[in-house]
Amino acid sequence: MKSVTNNAFLTTLATIVGICCLSTSNKIFAVDCYDTITTPVTLNQDLSCDTSSTPALIISGPSGSLNLNGHSVNCDALVGTGIFLDGTAASVYNGEVFNCQNGIQPDGNGFHNIQNISTYSNTYGIYLTGNNNSITQTTIFKNSLAIYVIGDNNSILFNDINNNSGTGIFIDSNTTTKNENTLVSQNTIYQNSFSGILIGQSNSNLIVQNRIYENGTAGIGIDTGGIVLINLNQSNNRIIGNSVIDNVIYDLIDENVDACSSSNIWSGNIFGSASPSCLD
Repeated sequence: MKSVTNNAFLTTLATIVGICCLSTSNKIFAVDCYDTITTPVTLNQDLSCDTSSTPALIISGPSGSLNLNGHSVNCDALVGTGIFLDGTAASVYNGEVFNCQNGIQPDGNGFHNIQNISTYSNTYGIYLTGNNNSITQTTIFKNSLAIYVIGDNNSILFNDINNNSGTGIFIDSNTTTKNENTLVSQNTIYQNSFSGILIGQSNSNLIVQNRIYENGTAGIGIDTGGIVLINLNQSNNRIIGNSVIDNVIYDLIDENVDACSSSNIWSGNIFGSASPSCLD
C-alpha cells in the first residue's frame, strides 16, 4: 500500500498545533466549583464538584482560558459536565477530567482548543457539540465513548484514544442534516470495545494518517471494526493513508450499498481485511 504526503495538509496541521500551544503567562488564582472563567487562569488545586445541575467549570472565550497545571476536575457522580467551553475561542489544557457524563463539552460559538488533557471514566470523554474546535495531544481512555462529534469543521489531531468501552471517535449528527468537515489525523486509536472510528450522519470528513488497531475487543457486534461507515448514504468522505490492522471483523467497513461506486474515497490505507473488498 502507498503512503500519502500532502504539503498543504501538513502545513494546516502545523498551523493548528501552533494555535493550540498556548501562553504560560496565566495568573494563578483560586478557582472553585461552578466558576465561570473569563480571563487566563491557572488552577492551584484539584476540584471535586457536584455537577448534577451545573458544570463544574465554565470557560468563556475569547479571553477565558484555563491551565489545569496538572490538577484534576472530578464530577463525583458520573452526571453533568466537567468543563464547558462557551463563547468563542476558549481553551483548556494540562490536566485531568474524570467521572462526568461529559468530561469536556465545547459549545457556544466554537473555535475552542483542548490540549494535553487526560479525560477518563466519563460517559463521553469529549462531547463535541460546537463547530470549528480542535482537540490535540490529549489522552481519552476508559470512557463509555471517547469523542462524540456532532458539530462541523472540527479537528482531532495527535491524540491517544484507547480502552474505551464503546467507540473511539463517533462522527455523527443530532439532526437529520448531516454534519461536515471533521479532520481526524495523526491519532493512535486502539483496544476500544467497538470501532476505532465510526462515521454516521456526516459528510466530507477527512480521516488521514491515523494508526488504528485491535479495536472490537468486546467481540463481534454491529458496526464493529477499525474504520466503519454506517449505511446512511454519506458522501465525500475521504479515508486515506491510515494504518488499520488487527481489528475485529474487518479493518475497513463501508455498509452503504454503493460502497464501490460512491463519492466516498478509500485510498492508500494499510489494512488486513475490508468489506466490501473494493475498499483500499
